Amino acid sequence: MAGARVIHGRIEREAHFGFVDPETCRPGPDEIRFDTHEREYTHEGDSCTLDVMTSGFVPDDPVLAAVTETVHDIDMKEPRFGRHEMDGLRATLVEGIRASE
Repeated sequence: MAGARVIHGRIEREAHFGFVDPETCRPGPDEIRFDTHEREYTHEGDSCTLDVMTSGFVPDDPVLAAVTETVHDIDMKEPRFGRHEMDGLRATLVEGIRASE
């Protein structure tokens, strides 16, 4: 979710997103996949997808760096950055997912 928001808000405001079966759908010439099978942007080493995207596209944005650190700790299930926002965001996401089941 954070990656899509960063793309639309900071990288390509006209971006369109879709959910496809990565086994049967191949991207067109102007399409980029992220966080999926055979993707252009995904986890690399100990970096989550949002780490990879922000470091490549908007590396000098302190607000986005804070968001990326929070998302990193949730996504990678480790308290590397220990941002206090992590607990509230994680709880919100978990409760939202439970409510939608």
